[in-house]
Amino acid sequence: MTVDGSKNAALPLLAAAAALRRPVQLPNVPANADVQAMLMLLQQAGHGITYPVGKSNTALILPSDGMHVARDFHDTAARIRASYYLVPALLAVHGRAVLPWPGGCRIGERGMEQHFKVYEAFGDRTIVNTHGYGVEAVKSRTGSVSVMLPFRSRGASIAAILRAVVAERPLRLGQPNLSPEVTSVLQALQAAGWETHADARIGGRRVAVTAVIGTQAFHSIPVNQRASHRVTEPDQALRELLLAHHHEVDSWVVLSHSGFDEDLKLAAVCPFLDVIFAGHCLIDQYGPIHVGETLVLKGHELGAGYALAEPSSNRWAAHTAPFPSVSEAAPPPQLSSIHEQIEDLRDRLALPLGVIAEPYRGQPLNRRLLLSDLATRLHTGLGSDAVILNETALRPTQLGDVLIIGDLLTIEPFNNQLVHARIPDTLRDAPDALLGHLTESAGPLVTGPTSLPPELPTVLTTDYLAESYLDGRTHQAGLRLRQAIQRILTEGTHR
Repeated sequence: MTVDGSKNAALPLLAAAAALRRPVQLPNVPANADVQAMLMLLQQAGHGITYPVGKSNTALILPSDGMHVARDFHDTAARIRASYYLVPALLAVHGRAVLPWPGGCRIGERGMEQHFKVYEAFGDRTIVNTHGYGVEAVKSRTGSVSVMLPFRSRGASIAAILRAVVAERPLRLGQPNLSPEVTSVLQALQAAGWETHADARIGGRRVAVTAVIGTQAFHSIPVNQRASHRVTEPDQALRELLLAHHHEVDSWVVLSHSGFDEDLKLAAVCPFLDVIFAGHCLIDQYGPIHVGETLVLKGHELGAGYALAEPSSNRWAAHTAPFPSVSEAAPPPQLSSIHEQIEDLRDRLALPLGVIAEPYRGQPLNRRLLLSDLATRLHTGLGSDAVILNETALRPTQLGDVLIIGDLLTIEPFNNQLVHARIPDTLRDAPDALLGHLTESAGPLVTGPTSLPPELPTVLTTDYLAESYLDGRTHQAGLRLRQAIQRILTEGTHR
C-alpha cells in the first residue's frame, strides 16, 4: 500500500492494513498528529508498528497479538474522529469494539447511524450510550451482503468495505462514496488480492466516469510534484480502459483538463466516448459540439455557469447555461455576515485603476496584441536579451472604458512573477528549437524581439515558464505580470 502523503488518505489506509491481518508496509505516512494518534491506537489494540531503517516515513503494520485492548485506548480514540475506521479490525481480533463518539459527537451527527446500519447488515449488534458506542460480532454468517447508503458517506463506505474484508464476504454497496480516500482503500485491497468494481448508473445506464489531463496541463504541475509519474496520452489511456472494462459499461463520460480544442481532437479519435466535459480552457467556447456521436461541452468559467449532460432515449443530450442572477431578497440572518463579506469584496473588485488606453478601450481583450506591446516594452525597458511570454498566461474578457480590479484579476488570475530564466544548454544556440519546445508545452508564444538572437543564455519570462519548461530562474525582475499588464492597459503602448 502507498499513502499519498495526506492525513485523510493515511487514516483509512492504516485501518485497512489492520483489517487485513497480515504484515502491511505503508510508505509515505505523514508525521501528522491524527496519524500518530491512529498509530498509537493500533499499538494499544495489539498491533506491532515498526519503521524500516532509513525510511522514517514508512510504517510496517503487523497483525494484532490478540491480547486485551490497552486501558488508555479509549482516551486516545477520543482525540481523533477517525477512530471509527478501526471497528472492523477490532471485531476481527476481539469480536467487539467499544469506542467514544468521534470528536465528541452523538448519534445522529456526522452520519454514525449509517455505520451502525452497515454493521447490522453483517449481523453485528450495536449498543450506544452517552459516552460512546459498541459493536459486537454476534453471528457468523456467509453469503453476500447488500447495503444501500441513503447518502454517499465516506466513513460508512469505508466501514462497509473493511467489514466485508474482515468477514470475508462479498459486498454490494449502493451509493458508495468514491472520494480519493475511499478509492485509495479499494486500490490497496486490489493490490492485496481483493476484487473491487465500481458500478455507477445514470438513467439506468452503467456509466464510467474517467478524468484525464492533457500533456500541456500536466507539465504545468511543478516539477517536484510530477517527478516519477508515468505519462500516457489521454486517447491511449482511454482505449486501454475500454479494452479492459467495455463489458461492464454502457456509457463513457470523461472529465478533461486538456483544453477545448484538444478535447475536440480527443472526441474524434475516441468515438466510443459519449460526453466530454472540457476544462483547462481559456477560450469563450462552451458547446455542446457534436464530434460524431460524442458531445463536448464546458460550463461558463469563474463560477459563472454550468454544463449538464443526461442520457435520452438513444443518445445523450446536453446544454450549458449561466447561473441565474442572485436574488435581491435579503439573505437569512445566519448568512448575513457572509453576505456582508461578499458585498465588501464586490465593492473592492469594482475599484477603478485608471482609464483604459487605446486600442484596448471598449474592446474584447486581444491577448496577443497586449502581450506583444508588453514584450516590446520589457525588452527595451529592462535591457534583457529577449522576452518570451505565453498567450495562455492571460484570459480574454470584455473591456470597458475604465479598468477595475475585477477586470485585472480576470485577465491575469495566476499572479505570475516576471523573472530572468536560464535557457537549457541544448537550446541556447537553437532559438527555433526553443520556441518549438515551449509552444508544444505551453501554447502560442509572443517574443520580444520578434526574431530571437542566435545565442540566448537567459530570457525574461514568467516564473511558470521558467520553473516548468526552462532551467529555472536566475533572479526576479521585480515586477509581476499583472502589474505590467495594468501599466500597458492604462498608460498605452508608447509611454
